[in-house]
Amino acid sequence: MRTYKSSTIYCFGFISLFTYFLSALFFYRAWDEHIKSQEYTIYNCQVNSHELRKHRNYFTGIWSVTVTDANKPKKTTIEQTLTTLFESTARKEMEKYQKNQIYKCYGLPPNRSRKSNDVWEWIKPNTKQAIKYLFIGLFLFLFSTIILTKMPCIRTKCKENSTNNNDEDIQTPL
Repeated sequence: MRTYKSSTIYCFGFISLFTYFLSALFFYRAWDEHIKSQEYTIYNCQVNSHELRKHRNYFTGIWSVTVTDANKPKKTTIEQTLTTLFESTARKEMEKYQKNQIYKCYGLPPNRSRKSNDVWEWIKPNTKQAIKYLFIGLFLFLFSTIILTKMPCIRTKCKENSTNNNDEDIQTPL
């Protein structure tokens, strides 16, 4: 039968593994953002149509665009999570990019294309964002490591407490 203190050890173990996983995701995101900031180039995109999708806690703007300055025009979509909780504000944010107008957009050059449906963005990826992701990942990694290094200490205290409780039970008179 597990005691309350021994179950906290499992809880700390789970928390540390989960934060290691999160730190790995942030490291991947930092690497991806860094690569994008180095390789993405500027293009002109003409907006054909746009759509607003509502999710549980956020909105996503989806624009159907034509990349006009490639060798041959290419139709693609740009998806962007809108940073608002209100539909009216999300619509205003979406309407920054009007139909039949041309705006700057960012994507991989044709010779560096990873796949046929590469991600296109309105905002240029930058190294500052990659550094933010890197520091968040580093913080989570260090946090997990500290939890794991403190676990043996917690484990020995749990064992001491459980042996002390057993000794007390034996010493108490009937």
